[in-house]
Amino acid sequence: MLKLLNKMFFILLLLFCFAAKAQINYKLSGKIIDSKTKEGIGKAFIRLVSSSGGDFETGSDSLGFYHFSDSVLTPNVSYLLTVRSPLSPENSRVPYGKCPYSYCFSGPKEYLSSSDRMKFKTDDSLQFKNYKYDFCLIEMLRCGWTIPSVYFEKNSTDFNFKRMHYQDFEVLSDTAMDCLIGFMKCNPHFVVEIRGNADSSETKKQKLSELRAKKVNDIFIEKGIDKKRLHAKGYGADRPIEKRNEEGSYIGTYSGEVNRNVTIYLLSKDFNEPSQEKNVGD
Repeated sequence: MLKLLNKMFFILLLLFCFAAKAQINYKLSGKIIDSKTKEGIGKAFIRLVSSSGGDFETGSDSLGFYHFSDSVLTPNVSYLLTVRSPLSPENSRVPYGKCPYSYCFSGPKEYLSSSDRMKFKTDDSLQFKNYKYDFCLIEMLRCGWTIPSVYFEKNSTDFNFKRMHYQDFEVLSDTAMDCLIGFMKCNPHFVVEIRGNADSSETKKQKLSELRAKKVNDIFIEKGIDKKRLHAKGYGADRPIEKRNEEGSYIGTYSGEVNRNVTIYLLSKDFNEPSQEKNVGD
């Protein structure tokens, strides 16, 4: 039994060495990795074009490794190596919650194709030369959004639930609020300014715009959005959507209703979650 185990171990060792040697001896190989997680990315497309007219393509395996057959390289030839992202999964977009203006990807991660273009020239002899090039791909934003405004009743911080068509889509304040919450949850590194607005026909316009911004800010916090990602500010009636003509009439169909709103403005995309920060001495 011991002899049999030793024999099996020796065979496995030979197979391991052969596989390792085969990997090491690829003339052209490398790895495609996620720029953030550093994990391998499978099913990416790696293209090799030579100055002599050759054009070859291969794919990365499930761990992100790729290689070209040794026969594709010839001495003293210039090459260009590029990488395309894996194919996007079909039918992967699904609505986020009740928000009709958004979608999230339900399938595998999606990546942008690499902008790196690796140029190299082979030596006189390929016998003792291996070329290894790694590429990083950036993950695509996994949610897309048409971000609606939230509208309010006149001289009030109560939501206006009247259906209004503006900028080619229908707006209803409860679904709009759901969209904004989803937007912040799907993009945890975004920092936004919550801009409160009022119409010129309202009283205490500045204070009212501040209170409207604060209401949306408080709902965000209640739904678990980190308050450090939120900056609420009131703009009074300085930023109307529907303006007035020289006679004082509104230029639009809502008589200033759309001016009573809260809008979201993106400030930055690089917020670091507190849970990711380490204290000195940890």
